Amino acid sequence: MKKKEKGFLPVIYLSFLLLFPSLCRADQISLRVLVPKTEIHLQPDSKSVVIISVPAGMILESTKQIKEWFELKLPPNKDGFVIIGYVHSSKVEIWTEKQVKEKPVKRKPVTPPPPPSVKVERTVPPIKPVSKEPKLSNGSKIGFEIKLHSGAGYLKGGDINAHIQSMNDYWSDLNYINVSGGEFKPFHLGMEFGGEIVIMFSPKIGIGVGVGYLQASKESTVESTLSNTDFTDTFNPKISIIPLSLNLHFGLPLGEKLKLKIFSGMGYYLGTVNWNYNYDSSIGDEHYEEVWQGKSNAFGYQGGLGIEFKITPSIAFVVEGWGRYLKLDDLSGDLELDASWLSGTEILEDVSMWYYELNPGNTGKTYPKVGFFGEEPSLSSYSNVRKGAVDLTGISVRIGIKIKLK
Repeated sequence: MKKKEKGFLPVIYLSFLLLFPSLCRADQISLRVLVPKTEIHLQPDSKSVVIISVPAGMILESTKQIKEWFELKLPPNKDGFVIIGYVHSSKVEIWTEKQVKEKPVKRKPVTPPPPPSVKVERTVPPIKPVSKEPKLSNGSKIGFEIKLHSGAGYLKGGDINAHIQSMNDYWSDLNYINVSGGEFKPFHLGMEFGGEIVIMFSPKIGIGVGVGYLQASKESTVESTLSNTDFTDTFNPKISIIPLSLNLHFGLPLGEKLKLKIFSGMGYYLGTVNWNYNYDSSIGDEHYEEVWQGKSNAFGYQGGLGIEFKITPSIAFVVEGWGRYLKLDDLSGDLELDASWLSGTEILEDVSMWYYELNPGNTGKTYPKVGFFGEEPSLSSYSNVRKGAVDLTGISVRIGIKIKLK
């Protein structure tokens, strides 16, 4: 059998299965490929001849399962011989399409008309004069300050970074994949800016209410070769957070123009996580893309130190170092799939991010992964399955100005 025919006929057959599934099903099992460049073997043995490799996300059809292997029937070759292929169960999952349920229509409650108004005569007490400058019992004035800042920081990343790093580890453990360029890079650096209004009850103590915006992302591309076929894989995760914070401030003068500031508090963080994965192959211009956006809100804690340098009696230059503890979990959103072997874009609603450790069976190791499923996945090759989380714990450096209001 010629090498060109070996790869061409299975591709035609697999495409036929995808385009006309209703004509090919006879108690068939739909399978979704989990591992990039999954191999279809001639025998149910990982050491047997490889007929073809298929990408992650591809849907296959099987008529039966033999122990740890699923049987795939391929089209006859030019001599009329029917080829039977096999794929290992650790590299696929049984796939069923999710039915979208109609959401119940929420109706606004009908508010009854108000009762007839009744006039009540009230005696208005005399208005007491209000002091223009509120003071504490010790005689100090209450003041107001506005802080504006921007900066950069380092954050852990959590399960998404673990998944990206495991891709590097897994490919380096496979001696038949040749990485010709690039490296999968986790995201750690983020940019932020925000503002805070501080109520100073004394020259040393105040309470601040703030709002801000933080964003971190990292795009990385890897080019590789397998069996004279070129592949390009691209990851581009992105997170954005809007923190609503409440902090206690304590100031300690260090001289006429310098002041040391200590602050700590808690915040409510509104988080959005974007996942974007692209795969392209030189075989028939194959293309696959996953786009997912999940949202989650969580409480976190922050604190730090700062130095204020007074420029004028009402303006000061500020340098601060912050620490933050925050984890976003129970992330849920819609998953959009776009592939060259699909008839169009497929959208799965209300899909959660899950963490699991995958044992592919060909390296003797397990690798941390994240996947997007409507419910908890349960495969024999998965272990330590739980809801995925993004760890935004980290540190940051900020610079800004403080404006003292009279």
